[in-house]
Amino acid sequence: MSQEQTQQIIIYNHWISQPSRAVVTLCNIGKIPFQAQNIDILKGEQFKSKFSKLNPDKKVPAMSEGDFILFESHAIMKYLCDSRNLPQHLYPRNNPQQRAKIDQYLDWHHLNTRLHLKKVIFGTMTGKELDVKTYTPQVKLTLQFFENYWLKDGHFINGLNILKQMLG
Repeated sequence: MSQEQTQQIIIYNHWISQPSRAVVTLCNIGKIPFQAQNIDILKGEQFKSKFSKLNPDKKVPAMSEGDFILFESHAIMKYLCDSRNLPQHLYPRNNPQQRAKIDQYLDWHHLNTRLHLKKVIFGTMTGKELDVKTYTPQVKLTLQFFENYWLKDGHFINGLNILKQMLG
């Protein structure tokens, strides 16, 4: 382990944030020791100067490891996979094509699944009335693409059954 890997990792997150849960889940699966620092986004803590110095975009998750600061869930997860030498089935270092397919899905997910579904989910959580005529076609198209493209080779994205690989 290098010097920076001996520093404690702090994950700034909130349970309601799917990207936060993804980072914490990777840490748990990879047995990466970390300290969870709750940033209560429901109370606007992400806008306070202490957190906004870590992430000028004022969103969770973010990560610090000594003086090294990183935000954006996918960047954090890729960094942790590489810096902690996590198993190949999580993020394959030796298979650039498979890795590129994982990256492709991660990029698509943020701009499609999350973008459209979070409007519906947050609307129901906050009690705000949803414009069903606006959101329904977007959600349908996103879910159709998900099924017809990402799951076309089976029940797993890109045909990768990570759970099966993890369990041996």
